[in-house]
Amino acid sequence: MTDKWQKIVNSPEAAALLKLVRHIHLLCDHEGDVSEFLPTMLHQLAQLLDVQTAAVTVQDVGSKQQVLARYDRGQSAISDETLRTIGERVSHTNAKITRWPNGQILRNVLAAP
Repeated sequence: MTDKWQKIVNSPEAAALLKLVRHIHLLCDHEGDVSEFLPTMLHQLAQLLDVQTAAVTVQDVGSKQQVLARYDRGQSAISDETLRTIGERVSHTNAKITRWPNGQILRNVLAAP
């Protein structure tokens, strides 16, 4: 990971924003519709991280990964299926993914549980 990305990943702002997304999801899961909040937060996250796509995935009751929300800055080559696969891998390993296997369409990926 480049020095720029290391600084972003370890920044208190990024950690706070990701914690906020998770907290709002947990609240809205019982109280309302998280889809009202996530687009704005993902837009801010994409700007902060300077990335093409930002997304939040969750495991539903049947243990299937779903894309809860995503934000794309322009055209994106990443599919919802790829986002689900990344989400499944992260949730099963409970670890950050910083690289995707060769041959995939992704240049860089950061996914955290």
